[in-house]
Amino acid sequence: ACLASDDDGCTTPNFGSTVAISVTAGSTYLVQVGGWNGATGTSDLSISLGGGPAPTENCTNGVDDDGDGLIDCEDADCDLDPACIAPPVENCTNGTDDDGDGLADCLDSDCANDPSCVTSGFSLIADDATVTYSPDSGVGSFVATVSVSEDSTSAGYPNNTQGFSFGIAHDSGLLSVGTFAAGTALSGLNSGTGPDFLDINTYSDGLTCGCVFSFSSPGTITLQFASQTALGTIDYDTIPSGLIGNTTGTSTSLSWSNALGAPPVINIMVVGGQANPAALVDGIITLEAGVGGFVRGDVNDDAGINMADAVALLAGLFTGGAIPCNDSADANDDSSVNIADGVYVLANLFSGGPGMPAPSGPSCGSDPTSDALDCANYTSCP
Repeated sequence: ACLASDDDGCTTPNFGSTVAISVTAGSTYLVQVGGWNGATGTSDLSISLGGGPAPTENCTNGVDDDGDGLIDCEDADCDLDPACIAPPVENCTNGTDDDGDGLADCLDSDCANDPSCVTSGFSLIADDATVTYSPDSGVGSFVATVSVSEDSTSAGYPNNTQGFSFGIAHDSGLLSVGTFAAGTALSGLNSGTGPDFLDINTYSDGLTCGCVFSFSSPGTITLQFASQTALGTIDYDTIPSGLIGNTTGTSTSLSWSNALGAPPVINIMVVGGQANPAALVDGIITLEAGVGGFVRGDVNDDAGINMADAVALLAGLFTGGAIPCNDSADANDDSSVNIADGVYVLANLFSGGPGMPAPSGPSCGSDPTSDALDCANYTSCP
């Protein structure tokens, strides 16, 4: 194919012809030069290069393609190339896997030398616990102990600590946190008045604690942890919606966290006015489904069925009395609580009426009838 032609250039100086074409490196092009009307003689052929696009830097070939002295990712032209975008740096205290390697904070080897991850011989320990909850209501509660110990091989053992801070997280779909109660060691400080500063904050997914033993005598009012010593206990309740109907049980953890609070509270022991990051031992909480349930007709939750249950039911209906378990008050199992249930209880007790529908005493059990009634509180079944 003819890429360009300037066949008749008689008006140009010296009868010259000029053409301009785009070329590609490595390709072959043929140039034809001709005369006019059989004329012969010599002529000049000049070829010049220029005007083409600047070469583009290839960011992965190890070559300085655009001739600026910079190769691949060193070249600013490659700043947005996926091959040259550096992975995010791991933040060692935010509870997030920032660099996408599946490891967060101090579990990531990138944080091995981060001050918040270099442990000092102290360990914060959350005790394991086994907890029973009702599969009918999803209700359960327990008390977790949090402790400190110091490794006997650490420098200065046993060290005089002046305070501490910690954050401990939980699964907000299974547990809610209540209060922190200081242990004997903390309560005995300052002649039994406790530490000068003890600040507790609770969140939907955890609790933080900051403690200074003494503002006036930080060098003398101290604690040593030569053996595992309880800092205190934390109350927890189960989340009913997370466990109701679960008859097999599950497990969850109380995990130490450096990401709770704003700014985040970190897990440290204070010695000589210096922060000493602690090794962290999480607690495993085993949630076991109890027998649970209720006994039909035991309205007042005293583990028996008698006249008092009929009175309690009528009081709940008409005089503002409490009915803690609607399922047990539904004596005739018609999925509602009304005066007919009181009549049913009395007929069962005194006039040979029909027996109580399941679960009937003395055995506890769940409601075999699916309805909107619940059993928010019934303590006579373990």
